[in-house]
Amino acid sequence: SSGINAEYGHHLQECLKLAAGGLQDGSDEVRNAALYALGQFAEHLQPEISKYSGEILPILCSKISHEMGSENSALTRTYYALESLCENMGEKIVPFLPSLIEK
Repeated sequence: SSGINAEYGHHLQECLKLAAGGLQDGSDEVRNAALYALGQFAEHLQPEISKYSGEILPILCSKISHEMGSENSALTRTYYALESLCENMGEKIVPFLPSLIEK
């Protein structure tokens, strides 16, 4: 995780909003791209993205519930994004553990 360049840091929230909007799209390809983007953000934009974990984790947990049993790659992409985000959360993950475990 390399973090984000200071001059671009103020755009992270905008990018997260775009990705979250993509998760609601009617196209599987757009939803998968949004999930992949969230995973890439979580993997490469630490520690800045951790500030948004409280907003991102519930969305990903909801996606897991929604995609269970589906035959598309959305579930795999969701787990990728979730793993990438949780990997660097440390103790911040504790409040989310009950919800994550039941998924």
